Amino acid sequence: MGSRTQPGRARLAAFAAAALLAGCARYPGQPIGRTRAEGPWPSRVVAPEPEPLGIAATALSFQEGLDGIAETVAGLRRVPASQTPGFFDPQELAAAVLQRHRGRGFGGPLRHALGIAVIARAPLTPSRLADLLVDADVQRETLAARAVEPIGTPYTWGPSRSGRSYHVVKADVGAGPVRVDLVFQVTVERWDAPDGSVWIRYDPRPAGPTEHLTYWRGLAIVEPDPYGARLTEVLVVGTDLVVPPFLTGLLRTMARDTLKDARRALLQRAATEGGR
Repeated sequence: MGSRTQPGRARLAAFAAAALLAGCARYPGQPIGRTRAEGPWPSRVVAPEPEPLGIAATALSFQEGLDGIAETVAGLRRVPASQTPGFFDPQELAAAVLQRHRGRGFGGPLRHALGIAVIARAPLTPSRLADLLVDADVQRETLAARAVEPIGTPYTWGPSRSGRSYHVVKADVGAGPVRVDLVFQVTVERWDAPDGSVWIRYDPRPAGPTEHLTYWRGLAIVEPDPYGARLTEVLVVGTDLVVPPFLTGLLRTMARDTLKDARRALLQRAATEGGR
């Protein structure tokens, strides 16, 4: 009897192992962030706690195709936040984006890329802070842009996910010999997760006209926090500008300062609205 049932047990064990592996492939764990210190990059970045299975599956779908940005955000979610925003320079991420696209951006060549990461807290609910991040008038004000104009009508996927595209014009950016106008179109998607967090992703709108900004992609996660809301955001931008090597540092500083100033202005508005 024992010898006849052994093959059945072996087949059952093999089936269980295959099912477990299939489940792991379909719902992989959260990616781990970088652990190597580099410049102002945090010296220790660890992965967040695993999310419930249903939320994780939706989050994985929302993060698809973000060129490594989602992995960086996942690691930064465990870095402590303070009331003063922290800015980090994910140089390896920007270099990987430049290599992955091999000089081909959206609407033009991709010759330079840089990233910026933001960790901040605000005295607003996650939903309200997310409202500011996707509001065209707020973005025009905080970016000091000439125009941030909605394109077409908003679109939705069910009750908790929505998106819209925008045409952005920011004139006279830079300093000294590097001064340009930036024109690009971006699609912004928002997902209000069941755990109270709000996820926002930024993607280029390939069909739209561009001028000097040929890559723009990012991810922001706004989560509940004892202070109100915590923002973890990573943006990578790229340009087709041709500058001599000795001006490359100026170009990077110009772009980074533009993004920093925009987020500082938005967080200051959030602080004023929150009354703290």
